Amino acid sequence: MVNKHLQPKPPPILIYHTGFLPYLPFSLWQNQKANPDRELILIGNEASRMQGLNYQHVDETGYRGLLDEMMQSYRHMADCHIADEQRSLGRWFVLSEFLRKEGIGEFYFMDSDFLLFANLGQSEACWKNDGMIGTPLLWGFSFLRSPQPVHDFCQWVLELYRSDQKRQVLRKKYEAQGP
Repeated sequence: MVNKHLQPKPPPILIYHTGFLPYLPFSLWQNQKANPDRELILIGNEASRMQGLNYQHVDETGYRGLLDEMMQSYRHMADCHIADEQRSLGRWFVLSEFLRKEGIGEFYFMDSDFLLFANLGQSEACWKNDGMIGTPLLWGFSFLRSPQPVHDFCQWVLELYRSDQKRQVLRKKYEAQGP
């Protein structure tokens, strides 16, 4: 018999951040204050662990296998600093492995400096037919009903880095755009 009073847990809020930056405690506090009904998970390292805040800290170490695989064939391809590109890509690989190992379906994924000022539950009903929503290009804030787009993106990047031919085609398209 199913208990009609049990509500499914709302999708968790996931943040990936290593190291410490002064805004991090405030961001965690604000996002939990606006959404006290859902789990707030920070995937990071020891330097990003905050005491006295209502969130779950998960050490990224157990979720770096896919990232290590990517780094074996990594080629710097962006105009930005190499560390920025590696961090921007790397978080998706850690997230992919975390989602797979923890069996997470729907979730929010946010940059550590993204602040929520409203309860996300108020908007979720509007997104019931959407598989994914987010700010442009999924920067800063995204809501996904399935981890599959994250897994697919990581596999695409792996294939790109492993294929000189695919990288050259992408590089030519990029350079053809001009400055």
